[in-house]
Amino acid sequence: AGPDDLESLDIAVALGDTLLELGRPDEARPLLKDAYDRLRTRRDQRAAEAALVLANALGPSGEGERLLRESLAIRRAATPPDPGALARGLIHLGDFLVLSNRVDEGTPLLEQALALMDTPAGQTDPQLLTALNDLA
Repeated sequence: AGPDDLESLDIAVALGDTLLELGRPDEARPLLKDAYDRLRTRRDQRAAEAALVLANALGPSGEGERLLRESLAIRRAATPPDPGALARGLIHLGDFLVLSNRVDEGTPLLEQALALMDTPAGQTDPQLLTALNDLA
């Protein structure tokens, strides 16, 4: 359906994420960068997810942090807000900051994620375990 088709872009982000999980970041980066470049002007959940996964592919860098902050800002501005998506953004940025020895900045974000997940649905979300583990 073409390079700007939303379903194709979702698949590109999912494939990039899978390549990262397989330990193949060099293959994931160009795919994710292309998908993010096509989605970023939308400022929606697709763009937020593409920014987050691309940040993971870039690793600890200024650009990675900028993308995580952009992803979180998009998720915070969503109407209606999606608590699960917002928690995901908080967890990723919080982890980034903690791993960058900026614990004082990252810890409050992880705590915010936990607070968002303090619901019956959140209690069964695997992200809850991630946030608890990272906060510990």
